[in-house]
Amino acid sequence: MLREHVTIRVADPANDGPDILRLRELVYVTEQRRLERVEELAATSDKYERFATYFIAHADGAAVGVARVIVDSPLGLPCEAGVSLESVRVDNRLVEVGHCMTVPRLRTTGLGLSLMKEAFKFSVVQLNATHILVDFFSDNAASVRFHRSMGFRALGQPYRDPRFANSPESIVGILAVAEHARARGSRRSEVTGDRHS
Repeated sequence: MLREHVTIRVADPANDGPDILRLRELVYVTEQRRLERVEELAATSDKYERFATYFIAHADGAAVGVARVIVDSPLGLPCEAGVSLESVRVDNRLVEVGHCMTVPRLRTTGLGLSLMKEAFKFSVVQLNATHILVDFFSDNAASVRFHRSMGFRALGQPYRDPRFANSPESIVGILAVAEHARARGSRRSEVTGDRHS
């Protein structure tokens, strides 16, 4: 549970870009050692930037978390490095939510969940997504449990993401928004976190 005041908003790429890079470096380079330099993502992940919206969290004036939403485009989606989306792309609107990370001291407070909920809400309400995709490491049991509890099912087989050194296999998860809504009773309440009275 968050004990300090945290705000989450849509990031402004011009002003928040350095904070987003710093968070990536903290998690991917310093903490997890999955990259030697954060710039290694530029050739693969960052080519989607013009189709991306970031959500950034701040506490006491410092950036403490980030999540990214990418809408499907002629470039496709980053998770296509590991799975084919052709069977779900027809007549659907796909988005991928990823690069969700927080500073270590807030990792068990629910901040990651809050960032993901904002990203999901944006995907459904603003982008009219029919399917939300995620791509996460298989060695993170909490992440696996979280995505399953949200209704994501594995799409394809686990794969090794060549962008990250010594990484475990990655899992691509997919959530069909309409099916999820029928199962949960409301399109907005579970996926977006909205409450009904």
